[in-house]
Amino acid sequence: MEENKLREIIRRLQAARQEWKPVDAKRELILQEIGDKAEFVKDIVAMANNREASCLVIGLNDGTFSPVGRLNHHYEKNDLNQILEGKIDPPVVVDYEELTIDGNEYAVVEVFGHNPPYIVARDLIHNKRDRKRVRKGSAACGESARFLGIPTHGRTAANQSGRSETWS
Repeated sequence: MEENKLREIIRRLQAARQEWKPVDAKRELILQEIGDKAEFVKDIVAMANNREASCLVIGLNDGTFSPVGRLNHHYEKNDLNQILEGKIDPPVVVDYEELTIDGNEYAVVEVFGHNPPYIVARDLIHNKRDRKRVRKGSAACGESARFLGIPTHGRTAANQSGRSETWS
């Protein structure tokens, strides 16, 4: 992401004091524990289902969106994509970049969902199928495909488990 584009996103977040559909912000991205990784996967699925390019900006305080300063955790694009590998159906690949602006460190995860709907293929914590994740305002939440009226491209549980129920 270009520095000027990130500056504009931060400016808009600070002015509105809230996130919007294609933009999410976090103080930090911690991917140490399985629960952290599961939450990251769910956030990416929700953003991929936006039907537009979306981004997660890391390095902003909650509520005010003021800069945190230095990032406590640094990652590579490959690290994030390895976490996502095999967890989302159809697969999603993200772009990741760290930038320093005016002495403050930021990270940006860009998500391009070209083939929605996306689902969490496996709940990492409970080892079971999860629901579709969508963004509603600034929150990611689980909804069934039937409730959302989203076609599942003919994918059924039979494709994965031998049963014939539709994923929801």
